[in-house]
Amino acid sequence: MKINNIFFKKAAFVLLAALTAVSCTDDNDWTTDSSLSRLFGVKDNISVTSGDTYAEITFNYVPEATHYIVELSTDPLSDDVPMGGANALVYGEDESIKPQSGYTGVELTVHGLQGATEYYLRVKARSNHKTESRWVYYKEGQTFKTLAEQVFNIPTSTDISDEWVRLSWNTDNVTNILVQVPTDQVDDEGETILNTVRNITLTDEIKAAHEYTITGLTGSTSYIFTIMNGDVKRGTLNISTAAPMPAGNLKYELPAMVTKIDNALLEELFEQAKELAGSDNASVTIGLQGGSTIELATLSETNETAGVKIPEGMSVTFFGMPGETPTLVVPKSMNIDGSHNFINFENLKITERSGANYLINQGKACNINNITFKGCELFGFGNTPFRLQGSDIKTIGNLTIDNCLIHDISHAGGYSLIHIDAGGGKGYVNNILIQNSTIYNVKAANARCIVQVKDTDMESCKFINCTFRNILGSGRYFFDSNGTSKGTSTPVVIENCLFGHMNTKDTRGGRNKTGFDVANSYVTYEQDGCFWHEQAETINGTEFTKTANAIPGFDNLGKADTDIFADPDNNDFTIKDEKVKNMKIGDPRWRN
Repeated sequence: MKINNIFFKKAAFVLLAALTAVSCTDDNDWTTDSSLSRLFGVKDNISVTSGDTYAEITFNYVPEATHYIVELSTDPLSDDVPMGGANALVYGEDESIKPQSGYTGVELTVHGLQGATEYYLRVKARSNHKTESRWVYYKEGQTFKTLAEQVFNIPTSTDISDEWVRLSWNTDNVTNILVQVPTDQVDDEGETILNTVRNITLTDEIKAAHEYTITGLTGSTSYIFTIMNGDVKRGTLNISTAAPMPAGNLKYELPAMVTKIDNALLEELFEQAKELAGSDNASVTIGLQGGSTIELATLSETNETAGVKIPEGMSVTFFGMPGETPTLVVPKSMNIDGSHNFINFENLKITERSGANYLINQGKACNINNITFKGCELFGFGNTPFRLQGSDIKTIGNLTIDNCLIHDISHAGGYSLIHIDAGGGKGYVNNILIQNSTIYNVKAANARCIVQVKDTDMESCKFINCTFRNILGSGRYFFDSNGTSKGTSTPVVIENCLFGHMNTKDTRGGRNKTGFDVANSYVTYEQDGCFWHEQAETINGTEFTKTANAIPGFDNLGKADTDIFADPDNNDFTIKDEKVKNMKIGDPRWRN
């Protein structure tokens, strides 16, 4: 029995010692295996933050390790794969990867990686007096992926034309450029499938220059340019080419030294266009050089500045060419007497000088099918850009404002943005369409309406995808036909529009014989600006009285526009409220 007791006591002691040893190892598994004199590997908590051609790697240190080896490879790594394979990068063989004093971890940044590439990663600890550890693998053998590299420089407006794009980059290690266009198809991962239309091999001369101009492109087309180094993508740009010059019997680019468009030039171009068209009615497209400032004026018989006259039968497009948007300056309002198929303004900044007050202030008879402003910025007019006045009959088929910014129109004389006040109903615009545009700071105290139509009927007036802020004067209407007996033959349409605060809280609604059709349009909660109130109500603690001739159908976002827009006081109407952004309201340019 004593032998058995001694046996059990010894066995218990051995078992306790073993458990103690296991417990110590579990509590601190950083100790070395004394039987093998081998370092333990780093804990399986390697973390990676990847960039494009680099990765930031961290892991915990191993006691008694003096340095570490880090290996990355685009090929799979395992214990059976020797270090330093054909597609591997090995760091730390010079014993440079060491823990920093006072830190419990090791941090390093490795460079020389390829963008948009998957890498395997493993780490081992080394010592000058113990056997190196075994490999420890990132996420048990999974990969991490670097970000897409971008060696392209971001092009400016002067690098993009309707037929060419100039690309530049910041490295020598490139081989070719792919020119691709998106298709309507997607791959298994939901990515748009691209169609490669050209593969441009880069010569040594092009590589040394770090730039290349790709010609033969199509205007108003989205292209994807990818610069390659063999099979590796090194940069990608998605660029839309500029709009080409609109069609015309004659297309004419103003030479760089020309700074004025006058009657003599218009008549000369019209004569050439008539000869090409074989008709007394012909069209001319005049291209203004990017970044230029052109005066639209002529000299009168008394040698005074006067507004240009569009020749009878001439249709004209004033077009801003690629580059910085050119500016068209009007010292006197233009004369559009007679008959014209169209008068268009595209991709221009348009403003007045010397107190012109108007772009168009038509009093004499005219008959024009279409007047269009597309991609323009109109600003700084003392009264208004567009007015029909006087007793002669003036007829405009369609007045279209598309993708425009209109701002800082003072309306000092008490005018509306579109002001049709010809006596006895002699000023007539059949259809008005304002879409994808922003109108702001149209705010003189006596400023009238966005559209005012006096003593005449019209077919339609539509506001679609527009943003408005700081508009209308005290007691004025958004749309005003000067009474219920005149106006549009169909309701005025307000669709997908967003209204910030008005100038005054007594802004009125609208007067139109067929009323208004409001769809998916919203106002922000403001102390001022209540043209949409159909009844007296209190909102956010503020009392509003019923608005005269309120426009029904708006919804209230319940927030001030400073909570909706990024910086509306400085004319940045980017929608920062994600919920509102997803509602697809207002000018689309502010939703991105």
